[in-house]
Amino acid sequence: MNSILTAAHRIFIDASIAEFSRGPIVLIIDNVPEWCRRHNIEEYNPSQTARAFRVQQTGKGVILLASLITPAMRRSVEIFIEQSGYSEEVKALRKDRDFLKHLVLHEIAHLNYGWGEGEESLCDEWAFAMMGIPRQSARGCPVSP
Repeated sequence: MNSILTAAHRIFIDASIAEFSRGPIVLIIDNVPEWCRRHNIEEYNPSQTARAFRVQQTGKGVILLASLITPAMRRSVEIFIEQSGYSEEVKALRKDRDFLKHLVLHEIAHLNYGWGEGEESLCDEWAFAMMGIPRQSARGCPVSP
């Protein structure tokens, strides 16, 4: 597994955002948790790869993406997805672009539906559904595509 240089996929990321949301701002930054701390946004995961939030004054959506996603960061995301009940689906994210698309769609789900940190599993499920990756269990996606 290689590191992902996020900026090299900017056109692909922007196309995914345009297809599935109403235009959040995307910031590709060196360190997501550090950026959050500097801007008074709660973030407790030291290896956070992405984060979505709304600017309180304007309501504008923002998605933060790490400029370099290391194999360790990527594996951390995959383990979290697996522990949320998606051990089969996560196998479909082995290609860099598939991983990035799921990551971006997951953050879009937070913005589109107002799902907080307690609904990470719903965000994963929605992202997989939007990618056309079927759920392996009987539980369906709560939001239609």
